[in-house]
Amino acid sequence: MTSHFRRAQPWLGTLVEISMHCADAQLAQQASEAAFACIADVHRLMSFHDPASDLSRLNQAAPNQTVLLDPRTCHVLQAAQTLAIESAAAFNPALAHRLVASGQLPHPTLNPPPHVGKRTVEQHVVWPLLDFFGNHVSKRQFAWLDLGGIAKGYAVDLAIEALGQYPLEQACVNAGGDLRHIGQGPLPIHLRHPGNPARLTETYPLDNAALASSASNGLTPADQQHAPTLLQGQSGMPLRRNCGVTIVAPSCMHADALTKIVLSSENPEHPMLARYHARVAAFHAPSPS
Repeated sequence: MTSHFRRAQPWLGTLVEISMHCADAQLAQQASEAAFACIADVHRLMSFHDPASDLSRLNQAAPNQTVLLDPRTCHVLQAAQTLAIESAAAFNPALAHRLVASGQLPHPTLNPPPHVGKRTVEQHVVWPLLDFFGNHVSKRQFAWLDLGGIAKGYAVDLAIEALGQYPLEQACVNAGGDLRHIGQGPLPIHLRHPGNPARLTETYPLDNAALASSASNGLTPADQQHAPTLLQGQSGMPLRRNCGVTIVAPSCMHADALTKIVLSSENPEHPMLARYHARVAAFHAPSPS
C-alpha cells in the first residue's frame, strides 16, 4: 500500500512543492531530498540576484569575453537563445535592464565596468546574442539576461528526472504554477482566472506531462501587487492587463517559455506550440488598452 507524502521548500522566488505516492516515509524523504538538490542547483547557478551565480558572471562580462559556465546553465542559455530566435524575440530574456530600471530586479553589479553605461544597457539586442565554445559562453554585445521565464521550468524538469530514479507510484513538482507530473495519473490541476486569481476557472487532468501558467496580473491574489511585470518581448513594454495562458508540453522548460511567447504575441495558436508538441489548456484574452 502506498501513502501520500508532501514536502515544500522556498526556492526560485516561490514555494516549491513536491508531492508523491510511495511505499514509505524514508523513501519519500530520500526522493524529495534528491529533487530539491536539483532545484537548489538551478537557483544557485541561474539566479539574477546572486552576484556569484553563473548568470551574474555572464551579465557582468564585457562583449566577447568568454565565461566558463556549468553545463546546465549552458543548456538553458542555448534553449533560451533558440526560443528567442525562433519566436522573433517574442521570448526575450535580454530585457532585464528594463526591470532593473524599474526597481524590480537588482543592479547586476555594484561597480559597473566602464562599458556599462545607460546608453549601452538600453540598446536593442540582436539575436543570436550568445556564442558557445563548449561550456564557455560570450556575448556579442552588452546585455543583461534574466532566465526567470525559463529556468524555473528547467528546475522542475530536473527534479522530476531525480524523482524518476525512485520507485514512486506518482509524483508531481509544482514551482509556483510551473509543474510536471509522472506516474499513474491523471492528476487534476485547478486553474485560476488571470484577472481574479482568487477564482478557479476549471480543472485540467495532467497526465505525465508538464503544465505552466503565466498571467499579466500574477497567478495568486498576492501577485496582484507584488508580481514582477511581464514584458512584451519585442517592444519591452508591459503586457496588457488581465491576460493569461496555461500551456501543456512534454517538458516544463518549454511550457514555461511558451507561456511568454503566447502572451507576448497574444496568439493562442502561435506556430511555436506545434513545434514543441505543446497545446494551450486555457487562454484569457487581455483587456483592451
